[in-house]
Amino acid sequence: MPNGIYEINFKSSLKDFGKGLVVIKDGSLNGGDLHLIYRGQFQSDNGQIHAQIIAEQRKPADATVADIERLEVDFAGNLDASTGNIFLAGAVTGRPNLLITAIGKKLAATA
Repeated sequence: MPNGIYEINFKSSLKDFGKGLVVIKDGSLNGGDLHLIYRGQFQSDNGQIHAQIIAEQRKPADATVADIERLEVDFAGNLDASTGNIFLAGAVTGRPNLLITAIGKKLAATA
């Protein structure tokens, strides 16, 4: 997956949603939004993406996309290198019925 800064829209199977920024650089992923901090790793091969992401509340009272303080999600999806659009879907670890989708677009390159 190309290094860059991405805007990501999240949605859970609980109909909750969120929006944040993610910086991808050399196999690592870091970012956040008003309520969560995101960290993780990713691998890509010919437009196919696999990512392991942890999202944690910034403060105890903050809302989360799935109403859980700490989420671990194993995502799979794809990247359209020509447009910078990404689509990921995965289940929350330990809660296979709780699904999260992430749709995003590359905004800029990283330094």
